[in-house]
Amino acid sequence: MLPGAGYNCDMPLMYYISQWIATNYADLLQVRQYNGSYTNILQARNQIQNEKIYTQQLWVAKSMGTSITANFLNQKQIPQSTPIVWLTPLVRSQNVFQAINNNPNPSLIIIGTQDQHYHPQTLKTLQKRPNVTSLIIPDATHSLEYRDKSKVLNSLQIMENIIKELATFLSNM
Repeated sequence: MLPGAGYNCDMPLMYYISQWIATNYADLLQVRQYNGSYTNILQARNQIQNEKIYTQQLWVAKSMGTSITANFLNQKQIPQSTPIVWLTPLVRSQNVFQAINNNPNPSLIIIGTQDQHYHPQTLKTLQKRPNVTSLIIPDATHSLEYRDKSKVLNSLQIMENIIKELATFLSNM
């Protein structure tokens, strides 16, 4: 799991996804601090794979973590069959857009329409790909919640919908 800048794996979105994955799907490797080196992430992944044989991987990335994931995809460091969950992806970035658009990996894109990185035309292009599934959440921000704090229950409903979409996505793998 690769969270974004200023967002960590203990914050609600990543926390609940982590809990669901750990309970229902797999062991977790969470990047808790990113020091600017992709090598450290690969070394950690390789060390874990040396300790236990994994036949499948799942990558979950949020915001700036989607840029790191895009780099790994473009460097062929992620197997083509590996599903990737792109939370609030930086789709305006050519690197992220091309990684999603040019790779066959099963991909789930989740983004809100009030996210500064939301770009309808780019997302429409990506949604045409047969390997891409998306959940576009009306009025949700980059944190995948509502800006209006009086809608806290609605924001919790977003979390539930994200977990349900993730479960559906992975059940098709």
